[in-house]
Amino acid sequence: MSFEDEFVAKAKEYLEEDKDANIMNEVNWEIAKYFNNLNKEIGEVKNDSFSSYGSKHRSYMTIDNREVIFETITEDGNYYIQVTQGTDDSSNELDVIYVQEGRMYSREEDKEFDMDIVRNHLKNTFGDILGL
Repeated sequence: MSFEDEFVAKAKEYLEEDKDANIMNEVNWEIAKYFNNLNKEIGEVKNDSFSSYGSKHRSYMTIDNREVIFETITEDGNYYIQVTQGTDDSSNELDVIYVQEGRMYSREEDKEFDMDIVRNHLKNTFGDILGL
C-alpha cells in the first residue's frame, strides 16, 4: 500500500468519513460532467436564451423561458438532489434523488439512479420545443 493510500484510509477513519455525502457527491459530479459535456457539444449559439452549467452543487440548463435544475440540498444531515423545472412565472418540483442504503434513488421514477433519469427530465422539460 502506498503512503497516499494509507494516509487517505487513516484520515477517513479518523475524520469519520460521511459515506452518504460521498455517494451523493459522486452522482453530483456525474450530472455536472453530463451538463458540461452537453454545453460543450452545443457550443456557441446565437439564441441568448440558452444557458447551461454543471457543478458539484448545482447543474442547470435554460432554453427560452424553461429551466431544469439539479440542486444539492442538505437538511439535518440528510442529503438529496432536488430536481425542479422552472418557467418565467412558476417552479415545479420534478424529482428528489436521495441516498438510501448506500445508493442513490429517484423518488419520481421509483428506481435506483442512473443517467437515464437526467435524460428523462431534460426530455420532459425541453422535448416539445426541441422536437424530441
